[in-house]
Amino acid sequence: MKKLLPFVLFVAVMIFSTGCITYSTPVMPPQGLLFSSIQAPLDANADSTDFSNEKQGEASSTAILGLFAFGDASLNTAARDGGLTTVNHVDYSYQNILFFYQQFTIVAYGE
Repeated sequence: MKKLLPFVLFVAVMIFSTGCITYSTPVMPPQGLLFSSIQAPLDANADSTDFSNEKQGEASSTAILGLFAFGDASLNTAARDGGLTTVNHVDYSYQNILFFYQQFTIVAYGE
């Protein structure tokens, strides 16, 4: 039993650390270990962005148990979803429930 404990701890750490370093953004809000639901900019160039009459499109990818991941969170898919021909800026949202369920969504804004 004592020889099995380090292996079990190693596997637990590997499972709970999946998804922690999969993306990098200019703004990374704090994340909770048990639950996270955050929104932040994926593009930090807000100086010249007009927020008045923009359309938006979304694209998501999902992971289950850190074992299965699927979806298309590409900027192209988000632009098509919103009928955008020009993308002005991009935000993202991230949701995590005990690392059993994770969802990453980008939201593209433009014309």
